[in-house]
Amino acid sequence: MTAQAQVIPKFGEQTKAFSIDELKRLIVAAKSMSDLDQAKRYLCSYFIPCADFHGVFWWDPDSKSLKHVIDKNIGKLIRPITKAFYTQSEQGPSQKTEFNIYKWFMVENTDDIWCSGDWNLTEYIIKWLAGVSAGRKMYSILYLKSGQGWGKGIITDFIQRSVPRHSTRL
Repeated sequence: MTAQAQVIPKFGEQTKAFSIDELKRLIVAAKSMSDLDQAKRYLCSYFIPCADFHGVFWWDPDSKSLKHVIDKNIGKLIRPITKAFYTQSEQGPSQKTEFNIYKWFMVENTDDIWCSGDWNLTEYIIKWLAGVSAGRKMYSILYLKSGQGWGKGIITDFIQRSVPRHSTRL
């Protein structure tokens, strides 16, 4: 099976332990920046940034649990593996673009874990939050399920700050 055909599970669905060698293989095999999507998805199937505890959560398939890794120890797990790509410029020398998986994950990665990348679901939630913010009566609820410290409270904080309080008369 080629690297392009490989299906990579979402965060928390991996059944094999994380392998830095597999991550390096995916990066080395990439022929272009877009080929790096396999390596990015592989990494994101094991690690997810965590703002509240400053670090990452690491999915450990052996214990079927999440482990918290603090900022200063992340580099021991996610090594700064780099790959350079060269593109020929019409005018002058070729341009070098360098990719660093650690830098991408810790700084440049802006993937939204909400809705698992499903735009229809994302759009529904945006409209739902807009309705709540406008003070409309909602006939549905958002059910958020995740571990402690994953930021679910951000939503209720937003609702408490943003939704006008209306006095009701009997």
